[in-house]
Amino acid sequence: MSVSVQLVPMTEIEFRAYDQAEAQEYASENVRAGYWAEDEAIDRARKAHRLLLPQGASTAGHHFCHVVDPKSGERVGAIWWFEDQEGSTPRAFVYHILVEPRWRRRGYASAALTEVETQARALGMVAVGLHVFAHNPDAVRVYERLGFRTASLNMLKRLLP
Repeated sequence: MSVSVQLVPMTEIEFRAYDQAEAQEYASENVRAGYWAEDEAIDRARKAHRLLLPQGASTAGHHFCHVVDPKSGERVGAIWWFEDQEGSTPRAFVYHILVEPRWRRRGYASAALTEVETQARALGMVAVGLHVFAHNPDAVRVYERLGFRTASLNMLKRLLP
């Protein structure tokens, strides 16, 4: 079953709610990966967002979109991607993709990433990058199926129990 999606820009109010929820998710993922302590995680996530997004949703090059099923009109998720125009190889970077639990495993994430590719290509981008935590093998498989390949690998060794 092949699905298609539309990426519909968020309003400023929608972005604020999304930003809070995404910061919480990012904090949790970093705790789970062993990068951050739980008591500092949300502050670190919010700081990372402030540095990346000094003008919030209006920060140049950043796109915050609802992932919408065009047949039903329902919002099935969200995606945040960035136009990285620096250097001689402009590329898009997907900071976050979310498909709501009840819509998962239907192809919406793949369709959303394919739509980002289409938009990025139209803007002259030559590649699309993203980050995935190693504790999310389902996402890794989806990305690999779409043609993404590992470009670098972060590793962590815990020194304290």
